[in-house]
Amino acid sequence: MRAGRKIPETAGDQATLYHRLLDERAAAGETSLIWLDNVGDRGRIEGLIPANPVHRIVITTRETFPRSASHLCIELDLMPMDEALELLAHAIGDDGAERIASDFGASQHLATLCDRLPLALRIVAVLLADEPLRTVGDFAGELEEEAHVWTACTTTSVCRPRSVRSLVQAASTEQSAAFSLLSQIPA
Repeated sequence: MRAGRKIPETAGDQATLYHRLLDERAAAGETSLIWLDNVGDRGRIEGLIPANPVHRIVITTRETFPRSASHLCIELDLMPMDEALELLAHAIGDDGAERIASDFGASQHLATLCDRLPLALRIVAVLLADEPLRTVGDFAGELEEEAHVWTACTTTSVCRPRSVRSLVQAASTEQSAAFSLLSQIPA
């Protein structure tokens, strides 16, 4: 969006601006790649799909959406456990392989708690790398405890487990405010 343009207040006006900007890009011979990650309900994204076919959209989801002849659907299985542990070890850093091997069962449990999703594994690895004396088992236990908190949350609750709260506490005032606002967006 060019400097000086303001984002409209209402969702309808925002959608109009969004599609107008996409149309302007298409008219200028420019394409856009729109990435919609972890979509749970197709109805929530219908208004984000560009009308012009020069733009591309990638949707990741754990749900099964109806197939269409005009859409390429690629189904991926869970990352194999050995690859998930390799990714976790590599992302932890220098002592990652040693930490994973020394607590192999807990490492497998941690990968399972992350649904063997690469992004979740990388986030966990950063947290583990930041605390080199913390065992994988301790971290997996805390994450499992927090998973129960998340399960008990409703869509109207503000749910932030301890690991997120610790990130907020370590952040600057502006970053902390942003985390707090983001936690209030319904899933």
